[in-house]
Amino acid sequence: MNKLSLNNRKQPQGTQKSSPLKRLFVRGHKKVGYKKTTGDLMMQLSANDHKHIAEVIAQWLTDDENAHK
Repeated sequence: MNKLSLNNRKQPQGTQKSSPLKRLFVRGHKKVGYKKTTGDLMMQLSANDHKHIAEVIAQWLTDDENAHK
């Protein structure tokens, strides 16, 4: 019979290893004292930042195109 390595064995549902990225986030949250309420507030405050950044980039591109004409 083939022996399964530890990496190939299916682990029970509750004991599955988390990804390295998730472990990194958990370690970071412990260091900075992360709380869900603080995280939710930060997400709400930054909700439209990506839209504003996209508008600024679009303006830069438009200005750059007009400068080369």
